[in-house]
Amino acid sequence: MGIRRIQTIWSTVFAANDVAAFLPTTRWMPAVAFEKIRCMWELDVPTGNITVSCGYQVANHFDSPGAFQVANQDASPFKNAPDIYYPSDFRDMRGDATAPTHGAMLVRLGWIVKLSSGADLACARVCGNFEIVVP
Repeated sequence: MGIRRIQTIWSTVFAANDVAAFLPTTRWMPAVAFEKIRCMWELDVPTGNITVSCGYQVANHFDSPGAFQVANQDASPFKNAPDIYYPSDFRDMRGDATAPTHGAMLVRLGWIVKLSSGADLACARVCGNFEIVVP
C-alpha cells in the first residue's frame, strides 16, 4: 500500500447556475488502483457566488460518464473564499457496496462547481494535489 500524488495545473473554472457540474482535470484511470482519496487545493480570485470542491467521477466506459463525488469529507466541502484547503482524513472510495467506485471500471479527478445562489456567470482559479491510497 502506498500513496500516489497527482498534481493539477492552475485552471479557471466557471459556473452559471446552482446545479453542480464536474470539470475533469485528468484522463480516465483504472478505478481498481484507487482505495482512498483526499485533496489539498487552493481557491483563488473567486467572483460572484461560485462555490468549488475537488472531486472525482466514475464510469464503466469512456463515453458514458457516471456519478461524481466530492473527494474530501468536510462537513461543507464547497468553498467560496480564497484559501488553501487541506483535509486531515482520507475518503474511502470503495470500502462498501455504496461507495462510488465500487464496481466501476474507470475514475477521473477534477473540480465540482456550482453557484451558491443566483444565475450570474462566476469564475475562480483552482489548483490542487490529489493524494490517492493505492493497493
